[in-house]
Amino acid sequence: MFTPLTGGMQCRHIQNIKRQLLEVFSSDSLILSEQVRGNHSSLRLALKQQRDNELNGSYTYDEYGWPPLISSLGKILPVILDDAYNRAVELFNNCEPLMNFFFIAQAALNCPYTSIVCVSNPFTQQQQLIENANNGLITRILLGYGSRQLFENYKLARKYGIHIISTDSVQCDDTPLCRSIATSFSASSPVLCNRLTRPTFCNRTFSDLDE
Repeated sequence: MFTPLTGGMQCRHIQNIKRQLLEVFSSDSLILSEQVRGNHSSLRLALKQQRDNELNGSYTYDEYGWPPLISSLGKILPVILDDAYNRAVELFNNCEPLMNFFFIAQAALNCPYTSIVCVSNPFTQQQQLIENANNGLITRILLGYGSRQLFENYKLARKYGIHIISTDSVQCDDTPLCRSIATSFSASSPVLCNRLTRPTFCNRTFSDLDE
């Protein structure tokens, strides 16, 4: 996951990033947006149809929507974090990597590429959390930067089964948030820590990102 560059990011920049990723990772090791879209006209519609099927008791994978866990383990979703600059709105229709390769994490619910939705405040956006789940969307919560409600936001986000929790809290080891994370997830949890910037509890709780 990376944030679009400021100063006039163009499709060629996205194409270069795609090329560099494919120099490191094979296409078989990635889950791509075109695979999740399948034969639907948009990602959003594909995920909504998949979720409707599930709510009606059908969990058969029909070559669209999020793939089954057994075929997803160990694979990577290439994601552009676009909740700050909203560059995809201008570039999407004429940029092949945005249409077929990358997922775009942003806040809108009605874009054709809506798949990973960023929510900034779980206390005021609880209805959106419910709508995200009902539409088969992945939800990313930004817990904030030094917010006094950091731990409360985390507890509420966990209650709603949030998929991605992001925070840049400093001195993490001394906060209730990180103490809770250290005990909430077992050593076998699929949670990765960057070896260079991880809190110390990652030494005993999580796997290294580079292992």
